[in-house]
Amino acid sequence: MGTRRLLCLSLLLLGLSSISCQNGSAPDPNDPAPSVNPNPSPSPVPPLSLRFFTFGDWGTGTQSQFDVATAVTDYCQSNGCDFGLLLGDNFYPTGVGSTTDPQWQGKFESIYSGISAPFYVVLGNHDYDGNEQAEVGYSAISPHWRLPARAYSATFPAGSGDPLLEIFVIDSNAFDAAAATALGNALDASNADWKILALHHPIYSNGTHGDDSALINHLLLPVICQKVDAVLSGHDHLFSHLDETADTCPFQQFVVGTGGKDLYPAASDPRAVFSDSSFGFAALEIGETHLRLEFHHSDGALAYAFDLNK
Repeated sequence: MGTRRLLCLSLLLLGLSSISCQNGSAPDPNDPAPSVNPNPSPSPVPPLSLRFFTFGDWGTGTQSQFDVATAVTDYCQSNGCDFGLLLGDNFYPTGVGSTTDPQWQGKFESIYSGISAPFYVVLGNHDYDGNEQAEVGYSAISPHWRLPARAYSATFPAGSGDPLLEIFVIDSNAFDAAAATALGNALDASNADWKILALHHPIYSNGTHGDDSALINHLLLPVICQKVDAVLSGHDHLFSHLDETADTCPFQQFVVGTGGKDLYPAASDPRAVFSDSSFGFAALEIGETHLRLEFHHSDGALAYAFDLNK
């Protein structure tokens, strides 16, 4: 075997480049060996973020519901939506009678068919005018409808041991001391970066019903103080952002009862950062240290934006 071939074989066994052997010239033994990094840096991981939409008071089958549904569909097709959150009073004038009630097709499935994301659901007072348990049962029928129990929580990303967001859904129609204890325990056990409470009746509101129309604040406030970042609710048919800065229980209250039912006027209130009596939806984008909420009218126009940092 020739000298050059022996040299090339030796270089190959040592893991060095054989390019100079292949092009017919022997490598210079005085050239330094190529540098190899045994621990290459991993590709950068993009920051985790979520985007979802929310509204309540929607199941009317009227043009106003169609308009909001169209605006949400357009928004999700343009921006992407991980899920939706429905804030109660899901069917008017009464809730569904069963899991086969025609309202499922006429007021939910057909109207939101352009949205592929799942809908997480809250129960409202009008849902109790029908068979509210049928709304829980429909979760086993439709892949788009997520109401596993009257009260539950959902983490995002799903199944994560260190979630970016956890949403705690409660049934404000039937919130008692046992429900308050269960909510407090769930909040204490959560290690999510962001915690949002979702219920139908607002804790604070400058709409027609006003504060605490469900008469549960005395049970609810002690278990959520210093533990939730925001509260999402419907019941009053308007957009409203209220920030109670005078108490020791700071959180942002957003009322989004704007999904299709007749609108309510907004009363003057020193806690109101923004109010608007219009149909539409809210969109939330959440990152590890940043939350952005936007109110959008049913024509898609941006009405208001709020940013919260941690």
